[in-house]
Amino acid sequence: KINGSPIIPKLYEVGENYIIMEYIDGPDLRDYLRVKRKISKNMAKRILLLFYEMERLGFTRMDISLRHILLSKEKGLKIIDHFHAFSQRDPIL
Repeated sequence: KINGSPIIPKLYEVGENYIIMEYIDGPDLRDYLRVKRKISKNMAKRILLLFYEMERLGFTRMDISLRHILLSKEKGLKIIDHFHAFSQRDPIL
């Protein structure tokens, strides 16, 4: 279900003590919001689509940390560190 999802980085290799996945060249959502200080309608739509995709994939916790959502060059949103991404909250500013 997760393979091919637009919000999950591509996974290339997994070993006992490592994971090799797609490199996302962009800021995390927390830093993006600190700089922009507001959310455009387009970004709000992307954030909503991220949560719809998380629901479709079967994620049960939606209290994701903003630092675990990265903006790719194409302005897509990707979730990293899935274990910790859903275990704590960060203040936006």
